[in-house]
Amino acid sequence: MEAFLGRVSRCYDGMIYACQGIYVVMQNPALRQEYHLRVFLQLSLLSFLLVGIARILVGLPFQVIRLLLWAVSPSLLASSQAGLTNVHDTLHNTIAGLPFLLLLLMRYLYPKPLDQLFMTSLQFVDEYQDHPVSFAKRLAQQRIRSTWWRNMKDYLARSWVRWRWGLLLAVLSMLPLVGAFVFPAAGAYTTFRSLGKTQGILVGLCFLSLPSWMTKGLIRAGMEMRALMRELMEPYFVRMSMTHREKRRWFRGRQDTLFGFSLIAWILIAWLPFFNFLAYGVVQAAASYMLVVVDDPPPPVEQKSKKLE
Repeated sequence: MEAFLGRVSRCYDGMIYACQGIYVVMQNPALRQEYHLRVFLQLSLLSFLLVGIARILVGLPFQVIRLLLWAVSPSLLASSQAGLTNVHDTLHNTIAGLPFLLLLLMRYLYPKPLDQLFMTSLQFVDEYQDHPVSFAKRLAQQRIRSTWWRNMKDYLARSWVRWRWGLLLAVLSMLPLVGAFVFPAAGAYTTFRSLGKTQGILVGLCFLSLPSWMTKGLIRAGMEMRALMRELMEPYFVRMSMTHREKRRWFRGRQDTLFGFSLIAWILIAWLPFFNFLAYGVVQAAASYMLVVVDDPPPPVEQKSKKLE
């Protein structure tokens, strides 16, 4: 129980760090420069566009099907209404995560704006907290390897796995008898892997008592939070030339604090559906504060090269 309370405390600390980070970076006058304002405007316009496309992709085909059924026979439409509504809701829940995936994809299609935003905010955090060793200066000295295509492939592979599992769970949840246990079992398994056996059992039992729509939403939120935190730290990972295994080790040592941070970040992005890209830009800046809190500055380039020798 003591270990569990310690993990909860670290999650709470992560939430506090997220709020503090957002407050600190919003004091940065560099964010009000023309370049960053233009980036924020572009992110907002892209948000409107992607949300509109996602809704059209879900709604328009079903409206056409309903119109065709009504043209054939109004009674046929009435008898098929329940099935159409069920399929529509399933597809809507599945495609609802596409704008979020496209949001994260943007940093690989055009990484420069968010990368500069992260580094500018990191430099301001150093000055704001008056660190004896500049995290931003040390990180800027690291040699960046050109791994754009490999990172893009890795991201697409991760996104495909998440989307495939989401679609599989949605289909299995429609099965008779076992469908009601699919999402509670998925939530219990996910919690078991991250928090332990006892917490996994408790979450599974709680999910059984919750409505299905709430269970689906919580599981999708957990998957999106994990993906979000991974992408927010990408400017740091790229400069440190970390391998996939090193990234997993880095997250494992800080997972509770990062979970609390990602919760606040996800709430800002998910609850601002038409401005989630703008919120993503703010959270990307705040991630620099989180990095300074949970990690030490990298060694100087000279020292690092000596170790390699």
